[in-house]
Amino acid sequence: MSSTSRAVERLERSLREMGPEERTLPIYTCAYRPTPHGGVERATFGFGWAPRASKDVKPSLSKGVPYEGNGTFGETNDFITRLFVECAMPGELGGPSKSAWFYADASYTINIGQPELDQAARDRQTALTYLMARRVTDALGCENKPLEKPPVVKPLPSP
Repeated sequence: MSSTSRAVERLERSLREMGPEERTLPIYTCAYRPTPHGGVERATFGFGWAPRASKDVKPSLSKGVPYEGNGTFGETNDFITRLFVECAMPGELGGPSKSAWFYADASYTINIGQPELDQAARDRQTALTYLMARRVTDALGCENKPLEKPPVVKPLPSP
């Protein structure tokens, strides 16, 4: 069984088992390390589900910048990008997916020790998270094809 098939199987199982208030634990599918034997410097990508009524989808990152684009929403800071999107699952998972957001959590510890990121760098980080999430929503077979368009990141004004 391929790693993609295993990830899809685990995400489908977590959607079936998701509770009404808390998001599922992320399933990590990919990591990039710029040096093979380096320390914590990497970019990692995890995916899961969050109930639409959950407090877990509200902005909560320290120095987080909320954004939206192409039907997605989330927030990003220097080290974390969160993305939420509707994923209409086929078959028996169609019902559960209507009350959940598919989410991507990306951790960019590769930025530790770097100067504070400017908005353009955060936009690139968010676009990469979007593209990684697209691979997963494609593998899941989301019938609404939520991330089919190229990523467009629009930071929202501060409240």
